Amino acid sequence: QRALDPEKIRACLSGGTRNVVLTRQSGEALNKALEAALPNDLILITGSLFLVGEAKAALCPGSIVS
Repeated sequence: QRALDPEKIRACLSGGTRNVVLTRQSGEALNKALEAALPNDLILITGSLFLVGEAKAALCPGSIVS
């Protein structure tokens, strides 16, 4: 297994970040980010190409993932 435990990531981020939310599904994470974002906020999606592709498909239906 190559993934880092999400709780360990949360522990690393909690010092400088005020709001860390863990989810099990990428769609749920994207929805929470969109709900929390203000109109001019940036949502940065990182991870595997599969994860980024899922997010792009959700945000840009019908687009060709390149």
